[in-house]
Amino acid sequence: MQCKFVISWQRSEEVCANGVNSTTRKQHEKEEFCGRPLGLRFHRETGELYVADAYYGLMVIGQSGGVASSIAREADGDRIRFANDLDVHRNGSVFFTDTSMRYSRK
Repeated sequence: MQCKFVISWQRSEEVCANGVNSTTRKQHEKEEFCGRPLGLRFHRETGELYVADAYYGLMVIGQSGGVASSIAREADGDRIRFANDLDVHRNGSVFFTDTSMRYSRK
């Protein structure tokens, strides 16, 4: 399952890849579309890059790169609301923290 924000790679690159401006207030209005990756960890055994994204939950990118695939948007039936960090155990288990959305940017 590919993430919603990469429906069209070229379109998302045009909208989201703004270099220096991608980390400024100019980008805040685009976060829900572009995502907001807050935690990144490599799986030491496989080389995959795991991502904790504030909007899209948990994702993984294969060792060859490419488009991120969603691995979890919910946990125990509850939506992941603001994934902000993660760690990957050598056996593939993913541990993550999910912060309150009470103080969102909006």
